[in-house]
Amino acid sequence: MDYNYFWGAVAITGLVATPVPAAADAAADPAYSAYIEALQAQTPYYENTPVVATPAPAMPQADDGGPATDRGGEKNQPSGGVWRLEFENEDTGGINIFETPMHEKFSERVESGHLTWGWRVSYTPNAANPDWTEKFRDDLFWPTSKWTARVSYALQQSAYTPNTYNKDKNLLHLDRPAAGYLLGNVRINLEQDFQGNRQYIDQLNLGVGLVGPASGAGVVHRVAHSAVGRESTGWQEIKTEPVVVAQYETGKRWVWGEDWLGFEAYPHAGMTLGNAYTYGAVGGSVRVGSHLKKDSGPLRTAMIMSDTNYPEPGDYYAWNLFAGIEGRAVAYNIFVDGNTYASTSGVDSKPLVADAQLGGEIGWGEYRLSLMHVFRSREFEGQIKADQFIRVGLSASF
Repeated sequence: MDYNYFWGAVAITGLVATPVPAAADAAADPAYSAYIEALQAQTPYYENTPVVATPAPAMPQADDGGPATDRGGEKNQPSGGVWRLEFENEDTGGINIFETPMHEKFSERVESGHLTWGWRVSYTPNAANPDWTEKFRDDLFWPTSKWTARVSYALQQSAYTPNTYNKDKNLLHLDRPAAGYLLGNVRINLEQDFQGNRQYIDQLNLGVGLVGPASGAGVVHRVAHSAVGRESTGWQEIKTEPVVVAQYETGKRWVWGEDWLGFEAYPHAGMTLGNAYTYGAVGGSVRVGSHLKKDSGPLRTAMIMSDTNYPEPGDYYAWNLFAGIEGRAVAYNIFVDGNTYASTSGVDSKPLVADAQLGGEIGWGEYRLSLMHVFRSREFEGQIKADQFIRVGLSASF
């Protein structure tokens, strides 16, 4: 037997099985030095190679002392999520002043206010960067390794109706058709870490659903009116049609001030494609309040109701007041122009539409109550007046 090979195997086994002290301790330990010398004397492979015990490299540490992560939010991910319930309804106070002139001009009376009502329920997991987004993020063209992904899932329903009603239903062609929709959607927020006082945010939103009778909006509309003792008339709805909507928006926001009081400016631009809506948009908003960096900006509404502003869970007091405006170049609006495959509307959508909104939000951490008042310009040729509606939202964590 070649004893050099035998003792070489014994030496390797001893090195693996024997705990190795740190380099500084090894140098100060005579017994350990003698042990290394004995191994070198017994094994030819160590004759000219000094053996140095090297301590394991230290793991990168995050600010809180734990292991660092390469994408925000992956360490110690919070469990649970935020549920948000929203309602919106026409501003009846503003409509009443137009009742008399409309009656004089058309011999008609006001029934509803275009966007008559809507509800939306969404769920946003507190944990960022879900596993299923990893390949999606890697396929995108911007440097996604620097961005945190937040995802929200939602179901919503809403109804649009003509502002006017006449017993001669042939006059309904003067206004938009009745139309409802039921839509499920998933939204991805890609948020870059703040660089000083500025942050980039991109949003991707995909919605799939139905418009027309199959959406169930007409049934809800009639039942709700009957429950409060109001008559629901003139419901001549567009035909059932599946709809798909894809939205992309990019924005950059600046936040100045302290946690207890800050100011924010947030310009944005985006595009929506689909057989429900097709339009491009550009706008901006300003906000004043506390802990503004602990969400993704002010609440906003779009042609199809927008989503949560992703408040961070935690123990902090949050309030803000906001104002914003968005202009849209509209190519197609199924709720004004009617179905894509049938003539179900007697009016044409206007190419330029604008929203202005005022509102506020108050709460504790992710528990928030919000109120928003939206002013929307005329959406079709011949529309008697612009629309107004109110949107109320409540967020809570479970």
